[in-house]
Amino acid sequence: MEEQINKYFGKSVNKDDDICNSFQNSALVPLSVASTIKSKKGLKSIYIDVRFNNNDLNFIEQWLDALFEEAKQVKADNMYDDIDVPYDIPVPVLGFNSAYFDMIFVLPYLTSLKWHITNYLCDFSPIKRVEVRHKITGVRIQFLDAEMFVTKMKLKEFVNDFGKKSNKRSDNKGIFPYTAFNTNNYDEVLNITEPFEQEQFFQRVN
Repeated sequence: MEEQINKYFGKSVNKDDDICNSFQNSALVPLSVASTIKSKKGLKSIYIDVRFNNNDLNFIEQWLDALFEEAKQVKADNMYDDIDVPYDIPVPVLGFNSAYFDMIFVLPYLTSLKWHITNYLCDFSPIKRVEVRHKITGVRIQFLDAEMFVTKMKLKEFVNDFGKKSNKRSDNKGIFPYTAFNTNNYDEVLNITEPFEQEQFFQRVN
């Protein structure tokens, strides 16, 4: 979502005021995150948004906490029958078209008191692979862009390949106007139950 900045930066144009040669109008900040976990217990969904922020944890950190907890179950599901055979493969966390955009917002939270990055593969702008290890449990998760491993397809097709529908909304992607949210109104907009008006989807340059 958009965060209004409205600040000048760079070289001063006039010594008598604060105007500089560059101006930042706004910046993008994370709004929400959702994941579906596939284990022997079935499919489970996690959704967290900016309204979950508190003094202790940002909502992305809360999501990572939940991911590591679910990764423990996924790792246990994949253990070999022979307990003497070690299983130390990171649990994959697949994003869809995430390498160029989404991971930029997650990356700052992948190093903390609880976990840290152990492997990082980046080719210029796309973040191809990031492996993160929990410092206490030792569980490792690996963030990957699913589009690196599948033929070109739409998100809906990828979801259908991932598993059977768990509810009637499984094949529907929520639609929001990109400009509907900002850091001043997100709480109000996220609680709206009525569809957006068509004109709200039109981009306008002020």
